[in-house]
Amino acid sequence: MKNQSENKRGNSFYLASMASTLLALTIFSGNTLANGIVHDAEFYVLKSQNGEKWAAEDKTLDKKLAELREKHGRPPNIIGSIRISQVKYSRNSMTFCR
Repeated sequence: MKNQSENKRGNSFYLASMASTLLALTIFSGNTLANGIVHDAEFYVLKSQNGEKWAAEDKTLDKKLAELREKHGRPPNIIGSIRISQVKYSRNSMTFCR
């Protein structure tokens, strides 16, 4: 059984590591958010070809999301709705099956 000083040392190490991780995430995410999303050339080609269609789809989806939010009293959990059967796990990565 550990004594109290070992527990305190373990807890302080845990808290210090969590604090440094949160600090690093804050710094790096702030950098990314400030610069915005960087798209490649292919995105801009597709956007020029499909921009109007995407805008119409966005309006439709926004309307459906607003209806769901009103019906259920909270926004839908879109991320959680991905089915496990659609996700293929491998040793080093996770890919989505179509």
